[in-house]
Amino acid sequence: MNFLALYSNECTLKTNYAESNRVAFLSRIHNIQIGKVYSAVVINQGTAQVEVIEYNDLAIKFKIINFEAYQEKYQINLIIGATRPQMVKRIYKVAVAYGVRNIIFVNSENTEKSYLSSKYLLDNSEKERIFIEAIEQAGLPFIPEVKIFSRFGLLKDYINNIDSDNCIHIASINCKYP
Repeated sequence: MNFLALYSNECTLKTNYAESNRVAFLSRIHNIQIGKVYSAVVINQGTAQVEVIEYNDLAIKFKIINFEAYQEKYQINLIIGATRPQMVKRIYKVAVAYGVRNIIFVNSENTEKSYLSSKYLLDNSEKERIFIEAIEQAGLPFIPEVKIFSRFGLLKDYINNIDSDNCIHIASINCKYP
């Protein structure tokens, strides 16, 4: 993994540490060592360089050397028909790499109904695990919000309410559904 993914509550001015199950994950994946400097992504905020100043089985304490807030120019929304669970995992990883802020799955004419009840769409811990892996690879801080629409009409209402000043429409589809 290229970046250390840290939650914002692990990077406050008073306490810069990771606890419990996060310690095991970070040490296993990143080979944590005292005094070593790591490139980090603070989830939903920006990037930083962090130096490990203390490390044991219960906590990793680190010092933020520099922090750069992420400035996005546009909000990217990905709208896609519900697909097979294995493909959903790939979509999540690619979406993080491209800085997608919203992934919208919609039931389409050819969608198998079971796809909308996939654990990758409904289980938040499974989604988060995949997003964290992708953030560590891509170095972009945002975890996309996943939305599921069972009908095109609901999607149409959602699209009409999107703030178009912050979005670029790169494709449009004429749909026969109301």
